[in-house]
Amino acid sequence: MIQKAVIAVTVLITAGTAAGSLQEDINVIPLPLIIGDSLAFSLDESAPISDELFDRLYLSEFPNTGSPYAQHLCGKVGIEGTPILLLFFQNYTEEIYGWLISYSKDDQVIDWLSVYYWNSEGFVSRNGYVDTDGTVIVNEWLIDASGETTSIDTISLMENGFFGVTGSTKD
Repeated sequence: MIQKAVIAVTVLITAGTAAGSLQEDINVIPLPLIIGDSLAFSLDESAPISDELFDRLYLSEFPNTGSPYAQHLCGKVGIEGTPILLLFFQNYTEEIYGWLISYSKDDQVIDWLSVYYWNSEGFVSRNGYVDTDGTVIVNEWLIDASGETTSIDTISLMENGFFGVTGSTKD
């Protein structure tokens, strides 16, 4: 199970408001990266991204991008030799979603992966971990009428920018 830890990440608030490549505008988040509660809840203290950056990142394609959700961009995940990979959060008082989004060199969305989820009811949670080689581990915990289930997926970011599941376990 992935340990939750406090990590030091500079939350990007207004960068990227000028035209240009995502490669130039966005802070790099060092790896390895734990995407857990401490990171997600730190976004409550920052301003949401601007409407201009929201449009430039093509975020309207994602679920929950309308009001009342606030959109936050943590930064670019620094994996050499791969397409641009951004960590994006959507939060509301009752739930928070976290996404890794891969972009082409011309700033078009290639693929996205859900790497974090929290809700106030507490019946489901998801945490992610990104390793230096681009391997992403997503740990999900679910409790429902049939009991408690934990699943761990190992996902690779391929050179073409798509995410591919390379392993999966379920308890």
